[in-house]
Amino acid sequence: MLGVKVLDRGIEHLKKAKLSLQLELEALGDAQAKQLVSQQLELEQNLVDITQQIEEITQEVAQLERRKGNLSRQLLEISREDKIYQHKLKVVKQQKLTRKNLLQSKKELKRLLSRDCHLVFFPLLAIAWSSYFKRCAIADS
Repeated sequence: MLGVKVLDRGIEHLKKAKLSLQLELEALGDAQAKQLVSQQLELEQNLVDITQQIEEITQEVAQLERRKGNLSRQLLEISREDKIYQHKLKVVKQQKLTRKNLLQSKKELKRLLSRDCHLVFFPLLAIAWSSYFKRCAIADS
């Protein structure tokens, strides 16, 4: 850990020394040296700006990736909810159809009972008439 701090301080010292030498060269040097130092400073500033832009873009990409993950989870949840809703609609439709069929069956049963209910008594009448005819036959003999 101590070695890392020493290296960091050394790097900072070298940056300051480099800047000091560049400024001195710019002040004391000829026109071409001044121009080259000026271009180098400009390029270094551009490098710093571009590095900052890359860092901002990287952070934005990470943020967008997190948002993409959240949206994917939400979409999956919505998809599940939509499937459940579609199933509910299907069940409700099936329930309505079943109730309609039940009502039709009840109506048909009522119609059949009102039309043919007297047929229930035919077997009883047949037995009664049969015994009546038997009694009559016995009485006639």
